[in-house]
Amino acid sequence: MSENPGGTSTWQALRGNLRAGTRLALFLPVHAADIRVSAANYAWLVAVSFAVWLLGGMAREGFPGTLNPGALTVGLAQIPIVLLFCVVAAGVLRQPAHALGFALLMVATDPLFELAAVLVYHLSQIEWIAECVGKHDRFCF
Repeated sequence: MSENPGGTSTWQALRGNLRAGTRLALFLPVHAADIRVSAANYAWLVAVSFAVWLLGGMAREGFPGTLNPGALTVGLAQIPIVLLFCVVAAGVLRQPAHALGFALLMVATDPLFELAAVLVYHLSQIEWIAECVGKHDRFCF
């Protein structure tokens, strides 16, 4: 896990961290050099993850017209929970310097999982799939 070198822009670091998170979510190898760890990079990833979460919700349910404060609270509550979990995990591994890197990787996986959630939602809305799953305990393919 490396800090942003002088020549790496914020956008390059964000793109690289999202790529590393996607690889991790797909169980592909991720190397320490693939990750750019800094508090600023974590903040950017949280912002991108939150934006993707918001867009995913709109893709599933349409534009709501109002903001649900309960959903907003749940979305923001994940930040300290993820950080606490990562501090504990880094402490158990006796590598406290890795806590931010763990948090960064966990958040970097969010966009792919949100995309998967949107796809599953829309596939479940296809009538013949919903009927097939409703009638049988196994797949109809």
